[in-house]
Amino acid sequence: MRETFDWKFGFQDPVTPVMEGIIDLHNHIFFFLIVIFVTVASIFYATMKIFFYDFHFPKRYTQVIYQRAIMLMDNRVSHGTNLEIIWTITPSIILVLIAIPSFSLLYSMEEVLNPSFNFKVIGHQWYWAYEIPDISVNVYGQEFILPMNTEANITPDDELIFGEHRLLTTDYFIEMPADAHIRTIVTSMDVLHSWAIPAFGVKIDAVPGRLNQTFMYLQRTGIFYGQCSELCGVSHGFMPIVIRVIPHSDYADLVDNAKAQGTLYFTRKLDMLSEINAAKLDPLKKAVTDSLHHHIQQIIASNKINAAREAQEAQAAQEVHWTRRTLNQIIALRRGK
Repeated sequence: MRETFDWKFGFQDPVTPVMEGIIDLHNHIFFFLIVIFVTVASIFYATMKIFFYDFHFPKRYTQVIYQRAIMLMDNRVSHGTNLEIIWTITPSIILVLIAIPSFSLLYSMEEVLNPSFNFKVIGHQWYWAYEIPDISVNVYGQEFILPMNTEANITPDDELIFGEHRLLTTDYFIEMPADAHIRTIVTSMDVLHSWAIPAFGVKIDAVPGRLNQTFMYLQRTGIFYGQCSELCGVSHGFMPIVIRVIPHSDYADLVDNAKAQGTLYFTRKLDMLSEINAAKLDPLKKAVTDSLHHHIQQIIASNKINAAREAQEAQAAQEVHWTRRTLNQIIALRRGK
């Protein structure tokens, strides 16, 4: 599972080709941004340097400043055709170099494919509901389309368990297959929402009375988080999204079991965490057990030392007692004589 952590910069690790394209486009545009910044900063520095010397040292550098002023006021600079062509064409070329990958990415994001799986996302105030609309179930020899649906509500802070993220955990996790074309239909039942998962490169509005769709191809498994990204009311910040991506073969088995049983195959939080946290919890349990065992051994050793010390002190006290008793007896015998 790829998780975020404090003070992280940049994008989350991409899961879809679209998100990979977004990151590549960002890096591509950032290169031109750096070039433009360095160029403009250099020109600004040269200009300020000339005017700085002209203002503070008018006598010492008069000749140098005069020559530089003549150079700047030369017709080739102030009214030079070649220079005007350069500073007009160069930005145009930069815009074209930015537009080509941008249009390509935009086309791939809006491309309509023949999906292998369909999911429907419905926004509510303030939770998400999910449906799988095209699951067919055999009942008494007849095939029926039985949409499977569930609601994913945020997990309260007092119900969080180890491994869960505050404000990012829901009671149910929707499961999606990896290495398959998925169409997600998004709508809303009340107000505007926005279904957004950064690792997927998905941010699509949920509009009441309107069906929006987006296509995804998930390239790796894991658990991925998102949130509502459209201000939708007082609990807007409490609408997390949790998607569990599983291998294609496991998802096929899951659907087959759901068809046979006619039950939902959305995974509950506790059932899923018992699987995904096994690798995380086992080392932790081992470390805690080892630390506890070491601490117990230290306590036992300390107790043994204390017991030996107490035994020595008791023996010394007993010897002192018998010594005093013997002396008292000797003194009493002498007085009797």
